[in-house]
Amino acid sequence: MSETNPAAKGPAPVQLTTGTPEVAPTPESEVKPEEVAALTLEFRDGVPVLIADGGSRIPAHIEVLDGEGNPAAAYTAGTTTPTTTRLYHVLDGYYLHQNDDDPDS
Repeated sequence: MSETNPAAKGPAPVQLTTGTPEVAPTPESEVKPEEVAALTLEFRDGVPVLIADGGSRIPAHIEVLDGEGNPAAAYTAGTTTPTTTRLYHVLDGYYLHQNDDDPDS
């Protein structure tokens, strides 16, 4: 391992940790209504994003319903990490498609 010179100019050495920080969910019974952010779906450069506004909490789980009120998809909140960001770029332009004709697909 190379030695570092504390008087040297340049970035200070840092220790990077591996893994994803854990998110501690709060039970719904402990969250005040005014703490819940309003979510708005927007498209930025063609990429769908949820904007959280007016609160400090977001739902840990969001169900998506079709036009008839049937469950079509679900999203679970998590921390943003470089891996997650790369996955979003890989999936950019893709959408989940529910095939109404074939219940097994």
